[in-house]
Amino acid sequence: MKKIVNWIKHPSLSKRLAVSFLLILTLPVLILSGVSYYTAGSSIEDEIMRSARNSVDQLNETIDQNIEKKADAITYFSEVIKEKAYKEKGQTSLRQKFEQYARQNKDVEAVFTGSADGVYVQHPYTKMPDGYNPAERPWFQEAVEKKGEIIVTDPYTSAAT
Repeated sequence: MKKIVNWIKHPSLSKRLAVSFLLILTLPVLILSGVSYYTAGSSIEDEIMRSARNSVDQLNETIDQNIEKKADAITYFSEVIKEKAYKEKGQTSLRQKFEQYARQNKDVEAVFTGSADGVYVQHPYTKMPDGYNPAERPWFQEAVEKKGEIIVTDPYTSAAT
């Protein structure tokens, strides 16, 4: 410790040059280190945000495609299902169409339709509670209200489950 104090108290030209040389070397290194750290942090943050945006965009695209397929199926069924299909004994043709659709679309839990007369057809078959009338359900009333448009309801527990 005494040597360091002596060294500082008695500056010589060589000591001054050594200190100046050290400052000249360390100052730019410190500045470059700070700038590099800031730039790297900013670049990493940008990359993380870009990656997150790409993931969200891909997820949105997947959801849009899935919903579009379901909308196409709804349009198809709205064109194919006529009033006489509800009057058919046992609604056999409707049940067959729904069964075929469910087999081809494993992500579909149930396919169902209802009429204003209170007829309800679902695949897979589920015994509905006595007095169940689809025309009284919010999904039916909203569909009638927006005639010709596809509606998407908020999730809810169905009467079948």
